Amino acid sequence: MLSQLIENEVGVYVVSLAIAVGVGLMLDLSSRRAWIGSLLVTGAFVVLGLTVFSGAVWAVPIYVVVFVVAALLSETHRLADSPLLAGEPYWKRVALTASHGRAVREAAKRADALPRNTIVDGAH
Repeated sequence: MLSQLIENEVGVYVVSLAIAVGVGLMLDLSSRRAWIGSLLVTGAFVVLGLTVFSGAVWAVPIYVVVFVVAALLSETHRLADSPLLAGEPYWKRVALTASHGRAVREAAKRADALPRNTIVDGAH
């Protein structure tokens, strides 16, 4: 089935899109294993795209763009509790994560480390 799908150019683009979304969602910037896994899959796809899929010239650029967008949206969702993103509209959260990702991640780590004020059974 997969071999039939990648026989034509549109099928290659669909596979490129699906793999890029999967790898982009898998990427976790705080995990070294996820980075290595993403780099290995991306490297293998680029080599495959440049050799086997040479007729589908947009396969690798589609993969790269979709991978970056999926990873950015996934990271934005993962950092939703960061105080730097509180109260911001979604498009601005994405822009802040893209431009100031390290600061947003550090603020989220600091916020997670703070003790929470909780009320248990009405006691303060």
